[in-house]
Amino acid sequence: MIYVELLWSFFQIGLFSIGGGYAAMPLIRQQVVDEHMWLTMQQFADIMTIAEMTPGPIAVNAATFVGIWIAGIPDSFSDTLVKKTASYLFETSAGISQNNRLIQPNPMP
Repeated sequence: MIYVELLWSFFQIGLFSIGGGYAAMPLIRQQVVDEHMWLTMQQFADIMTIAEMTPGPIAVNAATFVGIWIAGIPDSFSDTLVKKTASYLFETSAGISQNNRLIQPNPMP
């Protein structure tokens, strides 16, 4: 059950964290420290420090390290993928709707 909760939490974080990795930090803290109490604030601070030092996007690194800490290595991959899936779905749907609106036949005068 914890796997499903982790996946749902990181899907929500990916969906609502507009503005980059640092904008996602309060959402990740709310989910893993305040709501579900999977980590203490000290553990969360340690994970954020490691995520910031590791090369790559900080929110993706944080999702990976939280997944490893809570449910092990297999779940860390799924947390990372789910974190990015929400933004990919949003960007794709926005691009498709924008593309359909822009490609309209232009009547000749």
